[in-house]
Amino acid sequence: MQGVVEQYFFDTDKLKTSSIVSYGLRPLVKTGGEDSLFSIWTHEARDDVAAGKNDEALAEYVTFCVTTINRLLVAIRKNLSSGRWTTDRNAEKRVLATTYVNSFLITLRLLIKAGKSLAQTDLEKGFAGIDNFDFGAYHSSQYKRMAEQIVDVHFGMKAEALT
Repeated sequence: MQGVVEQYFFDTDKLKTSSIVSYGLRPLVKTGGEDSLFSIWTHEARDDVAAGKNDEALAEYVTFCVTTINRLLVAIRKNLSSGRWTTDRNAEKRVLATTYVNSFLITLRLLIKAGKSLAQTDLEKGFAGIDNFDFGAYHSSQYKRMAEQIVDVHFGMKAEALT
């Protein structure tokens, strides 16, 4: 995602950082809940990190989060046609839009909550056919609805069963 996320307010054709942090990342990396990366992070200093007492372990948690999120994004990208992994608004059927990225991050939360494997090969297998997904049917703040459809179609899970 390097180079495609907005750093300054005047950046154009980039993903909106505030929306991704608020609706995609914050719920995914929180230190509570059964749908966060923290819930599957096995580290002896988990409690210290949750209490804000161990900066070294916190750095390891951040690395774990980055690695896991990258694994998800790579699995999606590998299953897309050439040219779709772009923020260019003029590109036909682009996939790098704030709505879609937030939906991917919520998809990861749903997979965590369901106890699904997050191994690279399993994610790539699960996202097979994502190139045919109707991304255009989802707009603005329909992140959760899109994520629920992805887990239903690509992972055979009904999102309602996870709530």
